[in-house]
Amino acid sequence: MGVAGFFLAAELHPDGPQVTITDGNSNCAESLKKNLELNAESLPHLNDKVTINQLIWSTELDVNQPMDKKFDFIFIADCLYFSNFHKELVHTLRSLMHE
Repeated sequence: MGVAGFFLAAELHPDGPQVTITDGNSNCAESLKKNLELNAESLPHLNDKVTINQLIWSTELDVNQPMDKKFDFIFIADCLYFSNFHKELVHTLRSLMHE
């Protein structure tokens, strides 16, 4: 869980940008936090680089909740299998991207 996000964070320069990893399921978000803790010893720079949040896609997304920033880049992985939520995904991505 979170392989793409953790890989991206691990491959970026240690002084590089922050990486925010999200999941819409609260249990999965908690598991991502646990994965970060479990890998802290072998990849200590990830603790300062990675933030994990629950993010529920919505057409009603208030960009200030749950994250208070916009992003320069958004990479998605394993997000297209919920075809009923593609509209919400696109709205969420647009809401969170810098213009």
